[in-house]
Amino acid sequence: MRDILYVNPYVATGGRLGTLQLPEPYVLAARFFFCGMIDRTGTLDTGFPYRVMDPIPKATNSPLTFEDISDAIGEELIDRALTDNKEIQVLWSGGIDSTLVLIALLKAAERRGKTDLIEVVLTIDSIQEYSEFYAQHIHNRLRIRPVAHPVFGYLDDDKIIVTGEHGDQLFGSDYLAKFVPTGTAWLPYKDVLPLIITGKLGDPDQADVVMDYLRPQIAKAPVLIETVFDLFWWLNFSLKWQHVTFRTVIYRRKNHRKTYDTLCHFFRDPRFQNWSLTNRDKVIGGDWDSYKYVAKQYIFDYTNDERYFRHKRKEVSLWGYSQETERNWGRLREAIYMFDDFHPHHDVYALKDDWEH
Repeated sequence: MRDILYVNPYVATGGRLGTLQLPEPYVLAARFFFCGMIDRTGTLDTGFPYRVMDPIPKATNSPLTFEDISDAIGEELIDRALTDNKEIQVLWSGGIDSTLVLIALLKAAERRGKTDLIEVVLTIDSIQEYSEFYAQHIHNRLRIRPVAHPVFGYLDDDKIIVTGEHGDQLFGSDYLAKFVPTGTAWLPYKDVLPLIITGKLGDPDQADVVMDYLRPQIAKAPVLIETVFDLFWWLNFSLKWQHVTFRTVIYRRKNHRKTYDTLCHFFRDPRFQNWSLTNRDKVIGGDWDSYKYVAKQYIFDYTNDERYFRHKRKEVSLWGYSQETERNWGRLREAIYMFDDFHPHHDVYALKDDWEH
C-alpha cells in the first residue's frame, strides 16, 4: 500500500480504510477526538502506512515574537504575489485567525500601495462574526468574492490561496472552552482525561484502551504535558495538524495537487510552530476571553478595537465541513482518504453512529 496523506473522520471512526480494518485503539481514539489522525511523531500504530508532511520541529529559542512572525509572513506573501504576478485570495471567516491573516497581508500591501492584489473570500457569516472590521477595512476598500458553504468550489488555484488554518493547533483547542471557565483545564490530565474520554465514548474500558494507546505518543512531546489544557493542545498540534493541512484540498474535489501547491496556510509556517512549542505561557491568561490574546493584540494594534480585544472569543468558524455543508450535501457521510498520489478516494455510506462533538 502506498503512503496515506489524509483520512477524514468518517474513515477513522468507521474503522475501515477501503477494505482495510483499522485497529480498535486507533478507531476509539478517533471517535474521542473526532479526527482522522496522522501522528506527526510517528509513534501510533494506525494500521496503515502514512507520510508525515510536517514533522514536529525541534523546539529552539528564537528572538522572534508572534508579531514579528506575522509581519514577516505577510511581507513574504506579498513579495511572492509580486514576483509570480499573481493575486492573493484570502479566506476570511471573521474569526480571530483569519482576521489576523488579512491584517498581516493588508499591512504589507499598504506599504507597497498594492492592496489591489488582495481578494477577500467571505460569506454572510463572516460579516456577522466581525461586522465592524468588514465595514471599516474591507467594504469599498478591497475586492470581495461573496460565497456560500461549502466554499471550496469558489477557490481559484491560479491565485495564491491564503487561509488562517492551523491557528487553533498553535494555541490549544476549542474543546477547552468548557473546561477553562470551571478550572478543569488546569488540573492534571492523568486524573481527568479518563473521565473525559468515558463521558464521550460511554465506556470506561474503552477509555482505558485510549489512554494506553495515547500514553507513548504523549511522552514524545518535546515540552512537558501536565494539565488538561496542555494535553488538548498537544493532541491538536500533533495528531490533527495534517488533517487541517489537507481538508481544504480534499473537499476542493478537483485539481488537488495544484491546489495544495498554491495553498498557503498562514500558521503552518515552521516559525509559528516553534513559537507554539516555546511560548506556552502566551496562549491564554486566566479566562477564556484571554485565549489567543497575542493574536488579538496584533489585531488591536491595527484596528484599535478595544471591545474586540477584551471580549472576542474563539468561535467555531470552520470553512470546511460545516452544518451548512452537511445541509447542502445531505446526511450521507463521505469516507475520504488520500494516498501520496494526491487522488482522493470516496466511499459514501450512512453511519449508524454519529461520533461528532
